Amino acid sequence: MHSKDKLNEKVGKIGIVFITSAILVAIFVLWGGAFSPSSLNAAANSGLEWMITNFGWFYMLITA
Repeated sequence: MHSKDKLNEKVGKIGIVFITSAILVAIFVLWGGAFSPSSLNAAANSGLEWMITNFGWFYMLITA
């Protein structure tokens, strides 16, 4: 069996969605924990403000 076949078999068992999610989680953990927590905090706050400004009406519509 070739190494490419083994890799395809492993990816098929684990799933591409799991691998992608694990990579994204690792990036956020490294960004927030090891490299620049203040930068992650600023980016998260900016994203939250954008969501509130643009989709706050939708939240009110759903919860009312």
